[in-house]
Amino acid sequence: MLGKPVIFYIMRLQLLFHLMIFLFTFVQISGQTVNIPDYKNPDKNFEERVDDLIARMTPEEKISQIMSLTPADLLRFGIPGFEWSGMSTHHVGQGDNCTVFPHTINQAATRDPELVREIGITVSDEARGLFNSHLPRMGLTFWMPVVELARDPRQGMTQECYGEDPLLTSQVTTALVMDIRGDDPRSLKAIATPKHFVANNNEWNAEIYPPEHMIIKDSTSGAKLIFVTTDTAADINLYFDWNCWFSDLSMMTFISTRTGRSELFGYIPRTGQLIRLNPRKDRHVASLAYVDLKTRDIYVRTGHSVYQWNVSILFSDDSATVEKVNVQERKIADAPEGSTFFSALSQSGDRRYLSATVLDTVKDQQSIIAINIRTGMITNLLTWKNATPFSHVQFSKYNPYLLRFAYSPHRIWIIDTRHPGTAKKIHLQEPGELVTHEDWWVNDQITFCGGYRVEESYVKITDIHTQTTRIIGAGAWWTWGTPYELSQFNWWHASGSPDGKWVATDNWHGHIAIIDERTSHLRLLTKNHRIYGGGEHPHVGWAPDSKSVEFTSHKLGNPDVVITYLPEKWNNPFMESFSSDPSDQPGNPDLR
Repeated sequence: MLGKPVIFYIMRLQLLFHLMIFLFTFVQISGQTVNIPDYKNPDKNFEERVDDLIARMTPEEKISQIMSLTPADLLRFGIPGFEWSGMSTHHVGQGDNCTVFPHTINQAATRDPELVREIGITVSDEARGLFNSHLPRMGLTFWMPVVELARDPRQGMTQECYGEDPLLTSQVTTALVMDIRGDDPRSLKAIATPKHFVANNNEWNAEIYPPEHMIIKDSTSGAKLIFVTTDTAADINLYFDWNCWFSDLSMMTFISTRTGRSELFGYIPRTGQLIRLNPRKDRHVASLAYVDLKTRDIYVRTGHSVYQWNVSILFSDDSATVEKVNVQERKIADAPEGSTFFSALSQSGDRRYLSATVLDTVKDQQSIIAINIRTGMITNLLTWKNATPFSHVQFSKYNPYLLRFAYSPHRIWIIDTRHPGTAKKIHLQEPGELVTHEDWWVNDQITFCGGYRVEESYVKITDIHTQTTRIIGAGAWWTWGTPYELSQFNWWHASGSPDGKWVATDNWHGHIAIIDERTSHLRLLTKNHRIYGGGEHPHVGWAPDSKSVEFTSHKLGNPDVVITYLPEKWNNPFMESFSSDPSDQPGNPDLR
């Protein structure tokens, strides 16, 4: 298309349709073919006939053909005027005495594509009959079917959609386009023009970056380390208790500043490519995100609104590269009137709700709310007068009714969403005891870190039902130890694997350790990914298959996102009995 204006191609398509409908036959006299122009010669292909016709038209005649109602000023070529606009979603909109079928959303409710096809055939038959009767302003081009998915009842034209099932919509609309046009290889009965595509949904193709990952073998454990990013920008994994992976492991999300602002990116393990998920246009940046536990949806907070991003990934035929990543955006809800969001999101275990915290400066109060993902309806779970802000609000990934939050001076609180308005303290926290960085785990347990003396911090697990707390990962403390030395052997963040077998933990020096839940053995996975006293914390979290962890590393001089796989031999809880390799031994003291 380079070198020619777009209007040229629009006009070519319109004339092509004219020719397909108003075919002219050549005249034979005494068995001899009359010399006729190419555009009237049916032995020529359509491209040749259109080229010939366009060459004969004046500039004014060409311009006249790009309007919805083309004037009949091409009669010198034998082509009358034509009406390009038309509606036939469930009946022929321009004609009287036509069959009126139920609207398209009701057609889809039958879940019977063959029945819908029969409706399309009937509509196109009646449209062709009305056109042949020379009904004024009657054309054969119809703005239908609606291929957009009905994602939100507030869209306003939901009745014209075929529902939110992409498979059903694709089956029905594909069949309708074919049925409207008919089965004649040379002449179309009518033309269907699928419409909307976006409607209430904002949609964009994400920018794709080339791979920059680097793979090394860890000197401590022999584990495979994948430096997902190696750019000089700050690349940081999502907070350890937020889900950052698609459930099929096709993408991991993280935050990057490589564009000059903190934005949401994705990493494709299959190809190594990076995806800029944020739209490139000027708008609020969605940097805080939570990935759906089962689908390729990402929930983001942008300004005063919460959105759902549905991500589709198109690979090349050989799956060696990603060719396109499409993001469809749907607004879920706005913050309650007079309030602003001030924390990140999390998804309930049944995937029906998102948690959020809002601040009402007029009433001087803060609330924890649940947002229905499908309807946008907001339920208030807890409201307290604005003092110490709520923090670390997180739905349980495993129990749909439980939500946890932090508040001072007591750290761990839970809400049972079946009993909104009340909160319960978890773990008997003594005065002066450190309790920090808690995370939901299997069987209604919560992992956290803490101790009683400066720099002392163990990995602990509390059961919310029995109210018992146990140490699963030991720290260390001695009277002459400096903070630098003590922090080598104590822990700061802890998160449990989805399969219930492991707890990952990190510390101020960027050491990553894995604790075997079956034996409480603590094995060092990798170390020295942070400079003590500065830099991003590792915030070690888990992939859905429990085979790898992701964290932030400063080993290369800049914050980078790293994925590390657990050594396969660690699946044997007693493997140290058969190994002479000191790095295999649990509790290896050489952490420095």
